[in-house]
Amino acid sequence: MKILRKAHEGNDWQETTLENFIESVKITRDIILEMNIKDRNADYYTEGFALDLLKNGNIIDTPVTLFKLGEDKDTNKCPICNKYYIGMGSLSRRDNKTDICSECGMREAMEDMTKNI
Repeated sequence: MKILRKAHEGNDWQETTLENFIESVKITRDIILEMNIKDRNADYYTEGFALDLLKNGNIIDTPVTLFKLGEDKDTNKCPICNKYYIGMGSLSRRDNKTDICSECGMREAMEDMTKNI
């Protein structure tokens, strides 16, 4: 998984490590809790939740740095929802050739199933 970061004032995204991302998320959570910052949800900055958000194509905003998932050979972007997913997704039922994320694949399957009821 490729993770990219940039300073709030910066223009260029640069590759960083998973460890750097996790450390930044933990520090942000500690600051929010210690300073009792009301306009930020500390739960957003737990390691698992932040990683899930990142994998779903969200940009994670810490006080100094922005993080996002970058594209590499193991990362795919769903053309339907524009979220990133890792590994194998689904084959779209609409054209039988487009790779999409599992969530959109399930949605297409449920739509087709409800049409046939």
